[in-house]
Amino acid sequence: MKKRYIYCTLIFLFTALLVGCSSKQEKNMSDLENNQMLEVILKINMPLNFEDLEEIYEYPMTKYMEEKEIGEITGDGSPVGEFGPYATDIEFTINEDKLSAFKAMLETYTFPQGSYLIIDQEKDEKLGDFGSLVGIRIIFNEIEMNQMGEIYSKLIEKLDGLYWYNTIYQLDTMWIVYYYGENIESIKQIVGKWQDSNHIAVSDMPTVLLEE
Repeated sequence: MKKRYIYCTLIFLFTALLVGCSSKQEKNMSDLENNQMLEVILKINMPLNFEDLEEIYEYPMTKYMEEKEIGEITGDGSPVGEFGPYATDIEFTINEDKLSAFKAMLETYTFPQGSYLIIDQEKDEKLGDFGSLVGIRIIFNEIEMNQMGEIYSKLIEKLDGLYWYNTIYQLDTMWIVYYYGENIESIKQIVGKWQDSNHIAVSDMPTVLLEE
């Protein structure tokens, strides 16, 4: 009789465990079904190399979104035009009920003017364009690598403290240097002294993201 009681008790506990697991799985599935996910693309109106992209935006964003259960980063990339990369995209999957928290997170970051969000393939007109940085592009034509190294070192020295972000790309026979800051007039004045050379061209970056 005692053995029969033990067997019955074990069967009861095992059955209860299975029912509990089943209920938990059903609850998780129900939560997933009820929790709508949004496909969001952050369009950053500035080219970034991938190391800077991760350090400035993706790593801290990922940490925060995991803590707040907002969503996750699913991809990134850069549209390419005549002078190489000219902007940066970060792709997200966001919980619909956490969209406001996601936008609040973006307010803590610095972006160039003309940045915006695409939500489920539509531009977020409610938020509109955002950002405060303006940019300048310097093109160096037909300059050897060692010469470009010297020029770039001088630029870093002369422009120290005048910009928020800069990056450089090599494209065939050209070197493309970008500087972004709250105010780039001082940068333009310093770089403008070199513009008498046929090998150097300086232009402001558009404050509206133009898809090429």
